[in-house]
Amino acid sequence: MCRGIGYAIIAGVNPIYGLYTGFLPPIVAAFTTGSVFMQVIATNELSIPIGRIAAGTAGGFTVDKLFTLTLLVGVFALVAGLLRLGRAMRFISNSVMTGFVLGLMLLLIVGQAANLAGYRAPLSGSDLSRLGEILADSGGVDTMVLAVGIASIVVTALLLRTPLHRFAYLITLVGASALVTAFVPARIPLAGGGAHIEAGFPWPVLPDLHAIPELILPAFTLTIVGLSFGAGVAQQFPSRDGHIGDPSRDFLGQGIANVVSAFFQCMPSGGSMSRTAYLVEAGAQTRWANVFTGLGMLAIVLTAADLAGQYSAHCCRRPAHGAWLHRARPRARPARVARQSRGAVDDDRHRRADAGDVAAVGDSRRRLSQHGELRAGVRHDGRADAPRARRGWPVRGSGAAEALSVR
Repeated sequence: MCRGIGYAIIAGVNPIYGLYTGFLPPIVAAFTTGSVFMQVIATNELSIPIGRIAAGTAGGFTVDKLFTLTLLVGVFALVAGLLRLGRAMRFISNSVMTGFVLGLMLLLIVGQAANLAGYRAPLSGSDLSRLGEILADSGGVDTMVLAVGIASIVVTALLLRTPLHRFAYLITLVGASALVTAFVPARIPLAGGGAHIEAGFPWPVLPDLHAIPELILPAFTLTIVGLSFGAGVAQQFPSRDGHIGDPSRDFLGQGIANVVSAFFQCMPSGGSMSRTAYLVEAGAQTRWANVFTGLGMLAIVLTAADLAGQYSAHCCRRPAHGAWLHRARPRARPARVARQSRGAVDDDRHRRADAGDVAAVGDSRRRLSQHGELRAGVRHDGRADAPRARRGWPVRGSGAAEALSVR
């Protein structure tokens, strides 16, 4: 919820669209992507360019054009998946992606400087020129607003280093908003910013098809950005059995999620590294983790979405999550470890059987069976394997179970 509001603010749209994007794309993508844990959601990598696209659109950027952008991103992703372009992701340099993330972080920090400082005077020009105007006119800075913003950043950074790190953003959002409402409600701008926000299911809408010609090129660029980062998610977080999803199928899944969500008032979405990391660290085992995450967000949208407009806008602004790219990989892949260990155990048993050490083979099997590591249905008295042992053949058993015992 906290990030959905923040992404919408960064993109310059109503926070409710960030909340809508928090429940529908994850549910749809859970059944369509090749990666088990990939969470398709609004991201910084997409929200920042959306804000630039909105600012540069002739005739104003309406919400219908936002949904058109979501639709076009979905169509382009579908085409990329059908053409099996997932293989092309291997040619994207890691240095290029790292530089792109750093650039987005700088754009985010500089672009939100006026909101962080509470600077209300009109600004013009590029982000750097606006930052220069703010620094030159220190009298226009609202110290109370700046204090709330800096305090929110510091508290979040400290909470991320504690056992409460999973709830850091939520604690900061609720706590700071409660303090602001109690003591300085008139001076701190709220996330709603006067926008109409109400709880309820998003009614189906039709995107502005007339805006397709002017948005087709920005949507194509946005698609490349989203798919590139989504491919990194798939590599970083394979399934529990060690299987890495097909990038082309991930493209298809993200495309379907965007096409469907475009008709339900959602922003463009893509594979999120940080959200997927949270999901895996929380103990996700199957695709249903994304489904239940989306359903939980849907419950909030149906019952408490109107509270989003009451949060302090400064608590919703968060740094770019490019730093999540260096998070440690998940636990070792069980299937690969089991296969490696099984090969070592089988080789050892072959050598011992060839040497005629039948008794040692039987003893090894009985020791394993005492620990309950063998598959159900395999006899533990060794009689089932006696004919094979007499012939000098290796004794049958569960190599994967023995690998666990050896470990």
